Amino acid sequence: MKHSKKASWGVSALALLGLLGGAACDARLVGLLFPGSSGPTPPPAKPIPRNAPLWTDKKDEIAARMAWGRKHVLLSYDKVGLRDPRWDDAARQFIESSLPTIMGGEGIVPAERRIAAGRAIVDGGCKDPLVFYLFGRALFDGTWDSPEPEYFFAQAVEGMKTVTYPRAVVRWAVSALYGRYEWRREGVGLREALRPLELEWFEESLKDGSFEPGDSLVLLHMLNGGTGPDFLKRSSVGAEAALRKATWVEPWTRLCLLGTMHHYQAWAARGNAWSKDVQPDAWKQFESLNAQARQELVEAWKQQPDHYEAAYWMMLVSRDDPVPDESPRLWFDRAIAARLDALGAYEDMLGGQLLPRWGGSYEEILGFGREALDTGRFDTEVPLYALRAVTKIYLDQKDMVGGAGGTPIYEWPDTYPMLVRLLEGYLKEPKQACCKARFESLWTIVADHAGKPQEALAHLKAAGFQLTSEAASHLEGETRDEFMARIALAAGHGAADARRGDSLRLAFENGGALEAYRAAMSKDPSPRTAPALRRWVAALEMEERLGRGDWVSILPQSDALEGWRPLMGTWHVERDGAVTGTAGARGLLMVSDARVGPNFEMKGRVEMAASTNGAFQGGFAFGHPAWEKDNWFSFRVKRNPREGTVAYFAQYLSRPEGVAPMVEVHDANDILIHVEDGVMAAFVNGTQVQHHFVPPAGWDKADRGAVVGFAGYPDENVWSVRFRGVQLRRLTK
Repeated sequence: MKHSKKASWGVSALALLGLLGGAACDARLVGLLFPGSSGPTPPPAKPIPRNAPLWTDKKDEIAARMAWGRKHVLLSYDKVGLRDPRWDDAARQFIESSLPTIMGGEGIVPAERRIAAGRAIVDGGCKDPLVFYLFGRALFDGTWDSPEPEYFFAQAVEGMKTVTYPRAVVRWAVSALYGRYEWRREGVGLREALRPLELEWFEESLKDGSFEPGDSLVLLHMLNGGTGPDFLKRSSVGAEAALRKATWVEPWTRLCLLGTMHHYQAWAARGNAWSKDVQPDAWKQFESLNAQARQELVEAWKQQPDHYEAAYWMMLVSRDDPVPDESPRLWFDRAIAARLDALGAYEDMLGGQLLPRWGGSYEEILGFGREALDTGRFDTEVPLYALRAVTKIYLDQKDMVGGAGGTPIYEWPDTYPMLVRLLEGYLKEPKQACCKARFESLWTIVADHAGKPQEALAHLKAAGFQLTSEAASHLEGETRDEFMARIALAAGHGAADARRGDSLRLAFENGGALEAYRAAMSKDPSPRTAPALRRWVAALEMEERLGRGDWVSILPQSDALEGWRPLMGTWHVERDGAVTGTAGARGLLMVSDARVGPNFEMKGRVEMAASTNGAFQGGFAFGHPAWEKDNWFSFRVKRNPREGTVAYFAQYLSRPEGVAPMVEVHDANDILIHVEDGVMAAFVNGTQVQHHFVPPAGWDKADRGAVVGFAGYPDENVWSVRFRGVQLRRLTK
């Protein structure tokens, strides 16, 4: 897409464009409104150069980073770490094995090996904050949906306040903790409390000996990757002031970082409002700061064109504040000429500027993906941008607000053959021999989207009936187990009956749906397909019992969790019938497939099963519970230092409307909630705590499809909650 704008445009022009909406403007519209403004057409894009350098070709830079890591990370443990002969040797080995991951070196040790080593050291009594940080990092790399990374990052930050590791190292810990808080959308001020400390440690890192003359590329590496960009985005003004005082930083590195910071400051001045709502003064600052960023980044690129960083950041500046003779693609070409696998550049080319809503087209997006594939560099991640281009189109077509619609991308005649060529290329590449399951998993997803169930099943088998996290990120509203069972079912003898059951169930024709699912089970009783069918049979049988108006026990009967969807955390059925949820990174959520409707009562016991700090919260969820949605509610009992002991209704897992009712919260609590005609009431341990809660939004009083579940949210801990004797009753009029 080509954006263009005369350098002399005033605020009035920008304001006029703002009235047309959107944070960016369509270049074709600019040309109509301001004839002659587009200037000469930028030169055509160059083909992606398949023989451009890779990051592994920069041997001197890799060696410099690893040398920095050994000096300031590994040797710092010997100088200032909390040492003990019981774990010193193991700790040194663990730290050294972590260096390639944190310093961008070769020979990265698999996460599972680092997790095992780190856990053994921590379990042995080590409380060194560097070990805590590196253990949290290993856990994050290997088990992203776990509360443990946040827990150990928090322990690391606290410990590093007193253990004098180099401030460049300790800044990693506070930035990592900030990222985990942000990912789970904490809303009690934890992030804001970290920001001053994060900036303070960065400022100190530039003058405490963390860096020496000659370490400029190490600094750039830290701020251009990992948690660095997010830190610069939220603290660019303070970071700029600190950088200007660091006279040891090489000029081109300084220019590159200043340009990055000024680009972030431009957006901070403008804000994220629609263009029509941005004030004239904000537009002025946006233009001025982006002009400054452009000057610095262009000069940095001229000084060091064999480094990709300045060109990469210029992609963003040229997209957000376009000028004649310039385009993001021009700077993309320059970035990948310096480093073919500068993957951020590919991400940003697909990040929105090629979408139809901004003047691009689906054909351009697919063409870019095909370019990446045509490099044939299956020893890198580059060809995978063919799949990411298809995914970009697929998701945009499903966007009912801004998407361009049209024939679904997987129905385009060239799409599936292109992706087959992509995945075959990776599976034949000798350097990818260790990653067969990765590409077979992705092929399973691709074949499913293309409506080829037999091929999807064949590749699922080749992947060992496992989906990698990367492949699972393509799932839409399904867990991995649900997806794999559906694939097996779609390719089996009971597929037609299962489809009939789905149609009847969605139409609330439960009798016919049960008959169809049972017929499918009789035709295809294989263990691979059974979970997909038993799920709905269990849910519909539950709905039958609820239809009688009696109290019904609803807890799942086994770890198969038939009729339930475990969306967050891990769940286990105890021998006595209670169900225990161990929280994931964002908390706990398990939802019943049985539809109860908008009027019901639910009761049961909620117990704290475990907590690293004594805090816990848990309770019932209802509506359409899912992390990414807000059309559901929860009622939770909570015990933590901030709120004390409270219980309240809230939309999804948010804070309460108004003041939360204080209530005695024990390790075990009996809860009853009553929901009728859009009015909610709750009792805790026999005491009514809310009696007329009316949601301001998000609750449909006529929703026949409403379901219930169990939920909880973290209190900076690793924790488990147990649900016992839970019953549900549908209220009928």
